[in-house]
Amino acid sequence: MAKLPYFPFYPSDFDSDTQLLSDAEVGAYVRLLNIQWKKGKIPIDKLPRIMEDYESVWGEISEFFIVEDGLVFNNRLEEERVIAIGRHEKAVKANNARWNAPSNAPSNPTDDPPAIPTQNSKLRTHNAEQKTQKEHKRFAPPSMDEVIKLFIEKGSTKLEAEKFFYFYESKNWMVGKVKMKSWTASVSGWIARNKAKEIEDRGYVSTLE
Repeated sequence: MAKLPYFPFYPSDFDSDTQLLSDAEVGAYVRLLNIQWKKGKIPIDKLPRIMEDYESVWGEISEFFIVEDGLVFNNRLEEERVIAIGRHEKAVKANNARWNAPSNAPSNPTDDPPAIPTQNSKLRTHNAEQKTQKEHKRFAPPSMDEVIKLFIEKGSTKLEAEKFFYFYESKNWMVGKVKMKSWTASVSGWIARNKAKEIEDRGYVSTLE
């Protein structure tokens, strides 16, 4: 996947989440986000070198990060990475398609004549078409518009739809090691998990007020 020199930043969300932090804690939080975006998940044993007052600062900002297998990362930032890279790659493909479109120039008269199909070649083509049709029936990846439409119908947002689309597109629509069977069911699960997280987050904020 491509590496981007920038990441999306939402001031309202950031201010809401960090309003109880000190300037030093906010600075450490932003610095960790920058390092994660450029270099990926951060080894936890590097944190004392990154933050001057590690023990007190990390104690306040650790809630914004996940620690997994000795690595520290902000999950929201990884979600935004998938969306940003997906948009970037989509724009690059569209640009390449526009510039590499075939011209209307006549073909070279010295080109070899088209091959005459034989019985075996017809059979191979038929078998390949049948295999493709079976695979298509198993699972057909949705378009971005289809995903957005379903998210809106279910009361979610376009942003969440894009997160879902680019996340699973980057994984070739695999769920673990298995090909996704129903993307609509996966959308319902995605929305349900987000609602549960929102309720949990609201409960945490209310305890601070």
